[in-house]
Amino acid sequence: MMKIVDFRTEKLKGNRLSFYILPAIILAVMSCTPRDKGRVRLDVSWEKMMQRQDMIWDTLTPSIYDAPVLGNPLMGVIVHSPDQKHKGMDNHVILFDLNRSDVVDTCSLTPGAHFFSRLMLGQFALHTRGRIQSINLRFDIWNAELKGKIVTDSGSLNLRAFVHSSLPLLVTEANFTGAESADWEFIPVPVGKISLIGDYGEKLPKPCISNRNTLKETRANMVQYRQKLRPGLEYTIGTVTEKNYKGIRFFSSISVSSNSQGRELDAFSELKRGTLVNSESLVSSHRRWWHQYYEKTFISLPDLKLENFYWLQKYKAACGIIRSVPIILPGDPSQAMKNRRWAEAALDYAAEGHPDSSLKQLEKYLSLLTPNTLKSTDNSANASETALSTIQKMLLQYKDSTLYVFPGIPKAWKNISFHGIMAGSSYMISAVYANGRTDFISIISLDGKPCKLQTDLPADSLGIESKPPVRVRKAGEHLLEILMPRSERVILYRKGRRQRFIVEPADTESQQGNNFGYRKEIQDTR
Repeated sequence: MMKIVDFRTEKLKGNRLSFYILPAIILAVMSCTPRDKGRVRLDVSWEKMMQRQDMIWDTLTPSIYDAPVLGNPLMGVIVHSPDQKHKGMDNHVILFDLNRSDVVDTCSLTPGAHFFSRLMLGQFALHTRGRIQSINLRFDIWNAELKGKIVTDSGSLNLRAFVHSSLPLLVTEANFTGAESADWEFIPVPVGKISLIGDYGEKLPKPCISNRNTLKETRANMVQYRQKLRPGLEYTIGTVTEKNYKGIRFFSSISVSSNSQGRELDAFSELKRGTLVNSESLVSSHRRWWHQYYEKTFISLPDLKLENFYWLQKYKAACGIIRSVPIILPGDPSQAMKNRRWAEAALDYAAEGHPDSSLKQLEKYLSLLTPNTLKSTDNSANASETALSTIQKMLLQYKDSTLYVFPGIPKAWKNISFHGIMAGSSYMISAVYANGRTDFISIISLDGKPCKLQTDLPADSLGIESKPPVRVRKAGEHLLEILMPRSERVILYRKGRRQRFIVEPADTESQQGNNFGYRKEIQDTR
């Protein structure tokens, strides 16, 4: 069986962007640090817990900000319906837009821009035989898959699509009922920024490169479309179609060739690399990577909409869409931003010690998010990372060589838990907040440095568990100093409590989950 090579760990070549490397750095750092074992136990039914984070669609629109987004740090796919430019496709087509992180528009780095914009390289159209009557799609975040049912006047399609975690490969499967069937068509498009699609009115510079004539090539059961961007640079998009009487499976890939850098690649090789692996192994390796990634750290909040937001941003970070999530905290907090929009205002309040005001600003920010959280509808810059920093500051801060655990919790929040969060390069923290106060804190020292801890745990009735024993002394009001050897753990708790140190999801049974995605009834009321 063919070995699947994870490009996240391969030596980078060419001009791949720096944000492409981030998830590999996250996993590398986390994998080389000791886990919080011993008597601290993470008790999570991951599949069940992650189901409440899923995004749900009963409608697809032409806008990328309403759309499901699939990807890894190299390849991105946006799933949407045709717009007015796609004549004759209404009610029979779902579009899959493709892009790669190393094919960017060098003209988009304008004053105020933060990175080169990815270019839309082409589309695949999934043509249904019948007219689409209803859609019920779910983005399964735990498995990083889009799946669901599309009903037409000829029958139905059970759809599953994912971009493989470690290969530049889109896998799309459709099983049919009734008289339904489907075809897969590549549609060349003039190169354009993906952010130009939709109705949010960005005024961006015209792309400085564009597609030339498309050359179609065929090899065995594979079809490849070759397009030149400029001398010495071209990309290829390929597909393999497998059909039987029950359904159809499509494999699609993008490859970039730069003669100036000695890279002579094509989509044929990428497709062969992916399709040589049997289907079961392909799905298994894809899911295994995502499960291991999610399990590295854990955060659960009593506000389910914010919890949904956090886990979706963690997904987006692994896809290279945003830079980071609160997995590794910097040594010092970022300065409060001057631009006081909702997310920035929330961060300001959190930094200033006003958690209730901060929460109100976060709620306003969430109310303005587009269905897939890629943008806020007030047309401001994407503030996802600022909002994540606000959540971080409520749960854990590390500044002036001091740990602050649960430093700014809103009054409405009574139960919170997190596990395996790094503070600088010195500590790994797990903690539980129960019934409106800190229940226990677990600290692993990674370098043996003395630890200062600001906490509401009472110094006069403090329970301490460690092996070997560590020294803990009161250093000020609610301030403890802990001396512990490298790679050892200490658990601090309130005396008199049952000594079971379990990190588990917050109870959110009374709240509505799955707060993102596009449901027409909800969107019509916004």
